[in-house]
Parts: sequence; C-alpha cells; structure tokens
Amino acid sequence: MEEEEDGVSTEEVKMLLKGGHGFEEIGELMGVPPEKVKAALLGERRAQRQKRRKEMVETELKNLDRLQEGLWDKAIKGGNTPVELVLKIMDMRAKYMEVNGE
Repeated sequence: MEEEEDGVSTEEVKMLLKGGHGFEEIGELMGVPPEKVKAALLGERRAQRQKRRKEMVETELKNLDRLQEGLWDKAIKGGNTPVELVLKIMDMRAKYMEVNGE
C-alpha cells in the first residue's frame, strides 16, 4: 500500500533510504525539499501509531464489556464489591473513550 504525504511517496522514500540515500539526495531525486521527505515519514509513523492506539482501545473496551457483564447481576443485587468494581470499569471505559477521542 503506497501512502503519500504532501505529494511524497513514503514507499519510494523508504526504498531510497534502504538503498543508502540520505534525505537531501532523496529530496533532490523527488524534486522536493528534504524537510518534506522527513515529514512524509513522520506523518506515516503518526498515522500508524494512531491506528495501533485505536485498535488497542477497542480491544480494551471489549474486555471491559465482558468484565462488566460478568459482574452486572451481582452489582444489581446490591453487593458492595461488585458495585464498586462495575463503577471502576465504567470509569475506565470513559477514560479509554476520552483517549480515543470519542
């Protein structure tokens, strides 16, 4: 999958870097300033981190759902510990959603 950041192909940049070219040389070959070459790679890395973070949060939210489901009946019946645990789970869910921008 080829990504482009500001008209710079990140796949092409990676290939040229592996071939031993520096940012200055790559910029000259691609007809862009070396700063754009660096920015393209940084933009791709940032997007990858955001994707991984989103996937992690989705997994954690599913885990919290399963934990809460397991405690829900006990909490409804009024046990103090299950109620406290469900409230903590709800608090954790809210924090994960805040991190994920929801």
